[in-house]
Amino acid sequence: MLPVKFEKSRKRLSDEWKELEERLKAIERQARTIGRLILDVEAKEECIRMAERGIFLEPSSLSSVRPFDASPALQDLAAIRKKLPSFLSSPLRDLYEERCDELALDLEIAQALGQARKIRPLVARRYGSGREKFASRSLVEWAERILDAFRGKEQDPTIDHLDLARAIRAIAQRLGLSVDVKVTQALSASAAYGEKRVWIQKRKFGLCEARRIVAHEVFGHLLSEENALRQKVGLFEIGTKSAFRDQEGIAIWWEEKTNAIDGHRVQALASRTIATAMLHEGAQFSEVLRILVEKWGIEVRLAVTSTERAFRGGGFARDSAYLLGWLRVRHALARGKLKPEELQAGRLSLEAIPLLHGILRLGKAIEPGLANKLLDQVGLSGCNKKNVEFHAKLHEIGLACDGSNP
Repeated sequence: MLPVKFEKSRKRLSDEWKELEERLKAIERQARTIGRLILDVEAKEECIRMAERGIFLEPSSLSSVRPFDASPALQDLAAIRKKLPSFLSSPLRDLYEERCDELALDLEIAQALGQARKIRPLVARRYGSGREKFASRSLVEWAERILDAFRGKEQDPTIDHLDLARAIRAIAQRLGLSVDVKVTQALSASAAYGEKRVWIQKRKFGLCEARRIVAHEVFGHLLSEENALRQKVGLFEIGTKSAFRDQEGIAIWWEEKTNAIDGHRVQALASRTIATAMLHEGAQFSEVLRILVEKWGIEVRLAVTSTERAFRGGGFARDSAYLLGWLRVRHALARGKLKPEELQAGRLSLEAIPLLHGILRLGKAIEPGLANKLLDQVGLSGCNKKNVEFHAKLHEIGLACDGSNP
């Protein structure tokens, strides 16, 4: 049941409420920062070439920034926030207000891109500094334990980007979902997702990487977005506070459930977390890169990517949230605290689910067995089928495959 005040408001002022929600959705789209960063591919490749020779550069920039004036959106957001008490009662009003405050922070971050002194404290507030606690250890400590335990190289690239695009579309279609796939060279990551669209790099991919991308983007993000559109309340689509962290967490959980996660992948998650923490402690790009390569034995290309993702845009270092989200979600699911379909009812955080139980409508759900079968059917089979050694190492460092250690 929706809160009584909300039900009455929708009947009496439904048009005005819908208009407010549409304005919030538009602001949320404007606040997405990642599309304002353009990777300098040639500068990155030069950095990799030099690092392979033992020379760690201090590049002026590996990405350019599209300028953005957040003032109009911030003013509109403040006006919307003032109107919320006219429509909503707690706890739904509280969730909307928290998300409005987070969107305001997102807009400030987007406006501060390219300005290191301004953006870094804002990003630390929004996504964390890498020093957050999970169970008895800081996130950096978990990252160091992972890097101590795991060594691995990315598989030889055998899957063409066009074949990967076809696999994404085919699996989405079999699940009754629609998705657009775009190819680009300007991504820091192998893939990215937004509004029923997946971007992938224009290159060849290893088998596990290709399987992982499909699991992450389709079973993770696309499914959550599809379910959000079926809800009565726009908040499921706009997202709740900290949904970014836990939605990335469930997407990586899908990588694990489809046997697509491996030592190289967790090295990436851990090295990005260490790069984030070092950035917020004042380290320079070259210092972070050297530590990842020489101390932790990270492959040069992965080390450059992890460092670049922390320093891009002056310090848009949000990647520690991926590791934290994965640890939180896999632990909550293993303990039976929630079901995957609850977290994927929309763009939700773990904390929001109990507050939304009365209005949450479970949408499409996928069993891991079906997900694996679909991946096999599109030619992405044979990747870490048993994965025994991988999970044994997780158990050794305190992260059992059932998430129960902490």
